[in-house]
Amino acid sequence: MPRPTKLLVDNLQVYADLYFSNGINAPYHLKEGGDIEIKPVLLKDYPYYNNAVGILTLPKNEVNDIEIIRMSYLEYLIKVVFPSNKDYEMLMRYLLDLCLGAEYVAFMIKNNKPIIVICDKEQVVKHIINSREFDDISEIILNQNDAHYDNRTVNPEVRQLMEDYYRIKYKDVSVPSLEKRKAFVSSKIGKTFKELGEYTCREFEEIYRAMLDSEIYMATKITEASYKYEVKEQTKHPQYEPEKDRFEEIFSDTSVLKDKGFKGADNIGQQFDD
Repeated sequence: MPRPTKLLVDNLQVYADLYFSNGINAPYHLKEGGDIEIKPVLLKDYPYYNNAVGILTLPKNEVNDIEIIRMSYLEYLIKVVFPSNKDYEMLMRYLLDLCLGAEYVAFMIKNNKPIIVICDKEQVVKHIINSREFDDISEIILNQNDAHYDNRTVNPEVRQLMEDYYRIKYKDVSVPSLEKRKAFVSSKIGKTFKELGEYTCREFEEIYRAMLDSEIYMATKITEASYKYEVKEQTKHPQYEPEKDRFEEIFSDTSVLKDKGFKGADNIGQQFDD
């Protein structure tokens, strides 16, 4: 295994090829404490992970306070979020235990800098994570457990328009529960729910999407083969289609919002660029 470096973290596709897609721990080199391993979340633990992972993506820079905006994310958590709500601190502790195996953790400001101290059960310090390293580790966790994670941000007005768009356009579409997705995959590969629980979240979701795409592709090809339908362009297999951009659909089809009278629908693309 190559030694984890900042270059690897900057190129997450390399991390994906080496670690994420193989379902193995992703190493990260700390300035103090050597290498630490970031574990992929198993499907059986997904509900707990899903409940806690939001602590990594709070909208810090939307707070109308220049001092908070200037803080690193870790400093923001330690100085602002945790003192105001201990539940958030418990979520972070759980997430660090789940993903890093860090059971004994302390959050502190040392020499005016925020750090996370990880100890063993004898309270001997094993690792110290600074604010930059915390940002890297957060990015690894988010990408490790979601092959389609997108870290791009938009301003609150555009985000509200996007939420309105998807709520209106897909109001009659039901998102299948995790149990239904497991049942679908189980019916195709003959694995029990308990066996699927040992898959990583990333592996399971990629298998589910591939199976679903193949089902839709075959149904579409059968329809295209029917003499009743005129086919202008042959459907390509999803494996060869470019991955859909979450912003592309809404920016190219503003009529959904415009027809409902939503203000700003016409210039949503310009708002995103700003």
